Amino acid sequence: MVRIDGVTFARRAILLFVVTAASLAVGNAQPSSGARLDALIETIRAEVHPQDAMERMRRIYSTDRWFTFSKFQQTAEYLKSALTDMGLDHIESLSAPADGISQFGFWTEPMAWDVKQAKLEIIEPAVAADQAVLADFEKVPT
Repeated sequence: MVRIDGVTFARRAILLFVVTAASLAVGNAQPSSGARLDALIETIRAEVHPQDAMERMRRIYSTDRWFTFSKFQQTAEYLKSALTDMGLDHIESLSAPADGISQFGFWTEPMAWDVKQAKLEIIEPAVAADQAVLADFEKVPT
């Protein structure tokens, strides 16, 4: 879990609000305000980087797909450093006890355990070898 606070985050939240308000105003825009709206859209477009977003998504998927606590921790560490690199400050990585008892809101934290190896196979009735394995954690860790 990552918590963010600070002036920089507030500024980004305000920018998001402004973008949302501008997009809602498009339907009510007068012809004279069209040039200003186009300029705003171009300013926003200049800050959107799809390749960066895809790279970030791939990096998160590379650890989060394993669905283990150690990999989740790696994802959290990556996100914390990525947010810091973006200029956000006062970022904390928090942990919660995975004890099956502790509650946060209406969520009870499940007991922690990590898979090391797992395979689901059809034993009976006999099937072709290439069809017997239904799931293999080492190949698809979800």
